[in-house]
Amino acid sequence: LARRLAAGPLLLFIEDIHWIDPTTAELLALLRRRLAKQPLLLLLASRPGARADDLTDNLGGTRIDLAALDGKESALLVEAVAKTRLPPATCQRIVERAGGLPLFLEELTGVVERGESDGIPVSLQESLLARLDSVGSAKRVAQLASVVGRSFRRADLASLAELNDQHLGAALDRLLSSGLLVERDGGYAFRHALFQDAAYETLLHSTRRRVHGEIADHRIAQGSSTEPEVIARHLLGAGRPAEAGADDAWELAARLDLVESLRILDRADEALAELELSEVLAARVDRDADWLRLHVLRGNILFPLGEAERCLASQQAALSVARRMADPEAEARALSGVGDAQFARARLASAEQAYDACVKIAAQHGLEAIVSANISLRGHMRLYLCRIDEARQDCQQAVEMALAAGDRRAELTARGSCLLLEAGELSAANRLFVDSVQLAEELEAHRFVALNLMFQAKVALYWGAGAEALTLGQRAVAIARETAPRFCLPMTLGVVARAADDPQVCRAALAEAETLMAAGYLAYNSLWLYRDAALAAAEQGWPDESWRGPRRWASRPGGAILTISPAGRWLRRDRLPRRGG
Repeated sequence: LARRLAAGPLLLFIEDIHWIDPTTAELLALLRRRLAKQPLLLLLASRPGARADDLTDNLGGTRIDLAALDGKESALLVEAVAKTRLPPATCQRIVERAGGLPLFLEELTGVVERGESDGIPVSLQESLLARLDSVGSAKRVAQLASVVGRSFRRADLASLAELNDQHLGAALDRLLSSGLLVERDGGYAFRHALFQDAAYETLLHSTRRRVHGEIADHRIAQGSSTEPEVIARHLLGAGRPAEAGADDAWELAARLDLVESLRILDRADEALAELELSEVLAARVDRDADWLRLHVLRGNILFPLGEAERCLASQQAALSVARRMADPEAEARALSGVGDAQFARARLASAEQAYDACVKIAAQHGLEAIVSANISLRGHMRLYLCRIDEARQDCQQAVEMALAAGDRRAELTARGSCLLLEAGELSAANRLFVDSVQLAEELEAHRFVALNLMFQAKVALYWGAGAEALTLGQRAVAIARETAPRFCLPMTLGVVARAADDPQVCRAALAEAETLMAAGYLAYNSLWLYRDAALAAAEQGWPDESWRGPRRWASRPGGAILTISPAGRWLRRDRLPRRGG
C-alpha cells in the first residue's frame, strides 16, 4: 500500500464496517499510524451503532451521518434504475413508500417492473422476502450462503452436505441474474448486506447451527489458521463456544452486536435475555466501554416497552459510567436517555434538566447531531412547563438544524411540537400537523402519524368540526393500537372521547384508556388523557366526573395541572361548557 501511495493519492473504501472483526480493526489502526503522513483517504461505511462510534474515535476520523434521500432525489433514483418509464403516479407511490432508503427504492422499482406483487410491498423486509421467493429453488442456496457470510466462494457451499454440486452452478447463475448476488474477487457476494440478513433470518435456528458447524469443520480440516475469527464465529453460531476458544471480551462484543440487531427487529424479549448473559461476561471483562454499551442498550429496549423505572435505572447507570470515562459524547447520549426515561415517567422538570444538560455538553464539544436530536425534546419539555418563548426558540432551532443536515427524522421530531396548538395559533398548527403526517408516512414513523392525527383532531374540535375530529381520532387510535400502543394509545383514546357525541362511545374510550394507564402504559399519556377526559365529561354533562382526571394527575408525585393557554386550560367547576356553547 505504501508503494502504491508513492505513485499518488489513494482512496481506500471499506463497506459494512459494522461487521468488522478484531484483526481487521487492528489492521486499520496500524494503517492509521504507519501511513498518517501519506496521501491516503480512508473511507468506511457502517450502520449506526457503537462499533462505528468506536472506530471513529480510535482512528481519529470525521463522522458523516447520511440522511435519507428527499422526494426529488428519490424520484431521480427510481428513474435511473427503472428499465422502462413508469407512470408518474406509480413513481410517486414508490417514493412515498420507500421513505428515502436507496435500497428500498431500487427494490420497489424492480418489484413493480417484474410484476412480482399485486401491489407495492409495504416494507423493505416484505420486498426482500419477495425477491428471495422469486428465485425458486435457488432460494435455498441463498439461505445457506448467508450462513457463510456476505462474501463466499463456490467451494464454501460445495462443502455442505445438503447441496448437490451438479445443481449448484445453475442456482448461483440464477441468483446472479436476479441481482441478489454479484461476482467479486473470484467468488460471490450478496449485493447488499440486507439481502444476506433477510436470507439468514428465514432459516430455522437448528439449520443455522448445523450449517455453521459444517462450515467450521470444513475450514478446520483445511487448516485455515489465517482466519481464526471466522472459524470462531461459525463455532459460536454452531453452539460450540468452548471449541471457539474466544475470550470473554470477544464473546461479549458478539453478544452485544446481536442485542443491537434484535432491538432493531423489535424482538425485545430475546434482546433482554441476551443482555442477561452479556452482563455475566461484562462482569468478568470489567471494561467501562462494555458496561456503557450494555446499560444504554437495555435502556433503549425498555423505553418503548413502558418500563420507565427500569429504563431510568439503566440510563442513570450509563451516565455514571460515561462520567467515569470522562467521555463527553457518551455523557451527552446518556443524559438524553435519562431525559427520555423521565419524560416516560411524566417527570417534566427532571426531563427538561436532563435534555438541557445533554444539549449544553454536546454544543460545548461540537456534537451537532446530538444537539439537533435533543434541542427539540428540550423545547417540548419547556412547553409543558409553560416556558413558551424558550420552547418556541428551541423548536425553531431544531427545525433549522435538521433541514441543514438533511435529517428528515430529526425534522419530524422537531416539527412534532404542539406549541402552535397550545398557543391558540390553530391555522398554522393544522398546516404543521398535516405536513407532519405526510412526512411521518413517508418515513414509516407510525407513532408520529398517530400523534399528528390526534393533534389534527384537537384542532378540528376547537373549530367545532366534531365529526371530522372523531374520524381523525379513530384513525389515530387504529394506528397507535397496531404500531405503538404503549407510546400513545391512551392519549389518542382521550381525543376520541372528546369528539364522540354518543355517551357510550365516550365512556368506552375513557374506560379503555384508564385500564391501559393502570396496566403501566407510559405515564406521559396522562398529560393529554386526563385533560381530554375532563373536557369530555364536562361536554357530556357529567360535572362530578369532570374533575376525576385533574385530581388523579395532581395527586401523582410531581404532578401538576397544565394551564398553558385558554384553549387548553383545565375546567373550573363554575365554567363547564356544553356542546355548541
